[in-house]
Amino acid sequence: MVAGPPDLRAGHPDRGGSVRPERVAARVVTAGRAELDTVRDWVVNAASSVPHNQAGELMKMPIVSRGVARLSEVMLKSNGELNAIGANIAQIGAEYSALSVQKFGSEPTR
Repeated sequence: MVAGPPDLRAGHPDRGGSVRPERVAARVVTAGRAELDTVRDWVVNAASSVPHNQAGELMKMPIVSRGVARLSEVMLKSNGELNAIGANIAQIGAEYSALSVQKFGSEPTR
């Protein structure tokens, strides 16, 4: 099982660290593309190994079905990870917005 994206709040200034959301997202996209390349290679290799006749054509259907199922898994996983990154970014944004209304010290008395 592959771990999901890191919690970007670890890069929040109050928490130390410097996780860059665009870099995390780029890694998710790159990993997804690599997985899709692997799926494509598997489908092409498997389909090219069947006989070139009617029986071979029937053998291609399960190959295509498995490839499409794997493609769907990769897309769902990548989409989920990118949504999690987006949620982390939104939470960081909300934390920064909350800081804009923060009061320092006590109100002067009149």
